[in-house]
Amino acid sequence: MDRFPIRMNNELSFSECKTPDTALYYRTSEIIIVDVQGERITIADAGLFDSPFNSFAANNRIYGELVSQQGNTLEFKLLATHPPDARPFPVLGEHDSKAILTLTDGRYHLHAYGTDDLGTMRGRLSNCRGWIFDAEEA
Repeated sequence: MDRFPIRMNNELSFSECKTPDTALYYRTSEIIIVDVQGERITIADAGLFDSPFNSFAANNRIYGELVSQQGNTLEFKLLATHPPDARPFPVLGEHDSKAILTLTDGRYHLHAYGTDDLGTMRGRLSNCRGWIFDAEEA
């Protein structure tokens, strides 16, 4: 499979760790770059929107590995471990995480979800949170 980067408009939502694929609330819109190369996917923040939230994940990358392909749909397992990188995004491996990239009518759609660790934050019962990407090719 050839390498192809895709610029996408993403609607970011958050969820609980136990059910990372079920949105609790919507947070923001953003531009992401989805790069598919062979059996690997990289999802990266493009840093093209002005939001205080953007500073948390600016230029971070999420990595995934192809687990299945059916027609124009590719399904990837998001990886807790990643290639050497200055800005990996910390996807937690103990919770469900995946990315589904579909080509429909000549345009790509990405649905991805997973969890990450917020580190030490006061007043939180858990440092884990879920997130959901719903992105359309720009």
